Amino acid sequence: AANLLLLAEHYSSAGSIFEKISQYYPSPEVNSNIAVSYILEAINLGAYNYFKYSLPIEVSWNLRLEKPGLDPGQKDYEPEMIRKRELLFKKADIQLKKSLEYNPNSFTLWNNLICLKILADELEFAKQMIKEIEVKFASKREREQLQMLSGTILLIENKRNEAVRKFKGIESAWLKELINRNLGIIPNPSPACSPEIVEKPV
Repeated sequence: AANLLLLAEHYSSAGSIFEKISQYYPSPEVNSNIAVSYILEAINLGAYNYFKYSLPIEVSWNLRLEKPGLDPGQKDYEPEMIRKRELLFKKADIQLKKSLEYNPNSFTLWNNLICLKILADELEFAKQMIKEIEVKFASKREREQLQMLSGTILLIENKRNEAVRKFKGIESAWLKELINRNLGIIPNPSPACSPEIVEKPV
């Protein structure tokens, strides 16, 4: 039921159900679902697209609907919207960190926490986390995903040339697609847009 609510974009209701589930079936996976609900609700607030880059948030469905970006010179989001988004990001942060206490070796949890920090514009925290866990996760998929996240941070910091060098060598087809969207080589497809909620390959 909670998954269906997520698909219907009722993120707050889905999060509430996941929270009730966690009371009876506490697990890192349920806490991670709660966090994803908060993240999705936060980035979908308002009439404009909050974040223009694609991130490999690890859930098994594609949820974002396309929204317009702000025009040059257009005012940013309303203060109330900003406060609500910050609150949702904080709640997501708590859930992910709680999950990591029980499952510190979950790459999915670390990945989603880094994505959250990038969305919350806490880039230094994101970079520090990537640096700390690079030695912990050694599979090709994990290394490339961290490489992609590092490159996306460089793009946000307007270091495009460095970002392109960082992206070099990534072979994963799904990461390449996200990278090409971030570099503007291919447009974000409709109905999905950044930050992309992607299906993790099996």
